[in-house]
Order: sequence, then structure tokens, then C-alpha cells
Amino acid sequence: MKASLQFKDYHVIETIYRFDPFFEPEDDTVSPSFEFEIEYGDESKTAAWLTLSTEMGDPNLKSNSVFVKVSIVGYFEIDSDENVSVDDLISLYKINGVAILYPYLRAQVSDLTGKGNEQSIILPTLNIVEVMKSYE
Repeated sequence: MKASLQFKDYHVIETIYRFDPFFEPEDDTVSPSFEFEIEYGDESKTAAWLTLSTEMGDPNLKSNSVFVKVSIVGYFEIDSDENVSVDDLISLYKINGVAILYPYLRAQVSDLTGKGNEQSIILPTLNIVEVMKSYE
């Protein structure tokens, strides 16, 4: 397989930050959950929009003091000079596309949560290959 994934652009499509400074839980740790979605530009799957989202905390601020949701979408194209299988194309988007977008998502979460006069939430570094195995 000889194909290269080209990252063309990305956009922040949703940010939500809620904080209750009066909430005093025993344990205020939050764990992020992640979602991704791929929308292909055509049947050849040589172009795609990849949406990557994270959500953490309680949207109603009942079980902890914070809620954060961030979604970004990136546009990718695959340049291939030979016949590449659709499965290989999808793998490039899932592994490499998510690996490319994740630092942008991390930065957006840190920036958003740091603006509230609280300590920034910094998402952990991830082994994208291992994480994406759970989506197979």
C-alpha cells in the first residue's frame, strides 16, 4: 500500500464549559469519553471529514462541579498512486486522522477550561492505535 494522508483543515464545531464553584464533592475527578465519526466525500473514500469529540463531567452539575464538551472536525484527503483497498483507506483515517486531530482537541480543552479561573483540564496523551482497537 502506498498512500499518504493529507491533513487539509480543521474547525472547532462545539464547545461547552459549565462550572459550579459552590459544589463541594468528595472526589471531583472526571474521566473523558471520546467519540469519532467519519463522513466520506465520495465512494472512492479519498476525501473525508473526521469528527473527534470529548465529553467529561456531569452536564447538570449534580455529581461533580464541571462539565466540558468539545468537538472538532478535520478534513483529510488521501493521495494514492496505486490501487489501495477501502479497508486500508479507512484505517488511515481512523488511526492517522485521529492521531493528527487529537492534539488540537487537547489544546482546545485546555484553553477552554483554563479561561474559567480554574486549573486547566489537560487530556492525557493516548496510544491512538490501542484506543482505536476498541472501535473495531
